[in-house]
Amino acid sequence: PLDANIRIYGQDGKTGTFEISVIDKGRYFRDGGEVNNRSNGNLTRIIDKPSKIINFHIHPNPAYDNVQLNIQKEESEKVNIRILDITGREHYSHTTRQNELEINTLLWPVGMYIVSVSGRNSQSSEKIIITK
Repeated sequence: PLDANIRIYGQDGKTGTFEISVIDKGRYFRDGGEVNNRSNGNLTRIIDKPSKIINFHIHPNPAYDNVQLNIQKEESEKVNIRILDITGREHYSHTTRQNELEINTLLWPVGMYIVSVSGRNSQSSEKIIITK
């Protein structure tokens, strides 16, 4: 079983909406809801559907000024690429049908990042380190 303790606050610190997605051993769980006045709540529903893993390779890792992303997918498949730092701040977002991309990281702060690649029914994530 998956156990998680998650606190979610709206933009005003009190209210808002949320969506949680978790992939565990090839199963995809998703739920969403509303947050009101920082009240505690429980997940009310879980969607359990099979999810394929997108295979990709990102190098070099650690990186300095750019990274190469190689995605193993069908040429016509569109994928979304997001790179977030460990605080959740998005540094890169792109939708493409390409299998190879070069991403400029020269101006990014030193640290660890999560690269997430998702398609119509598939998703995968990897960590990268940016050094200077």
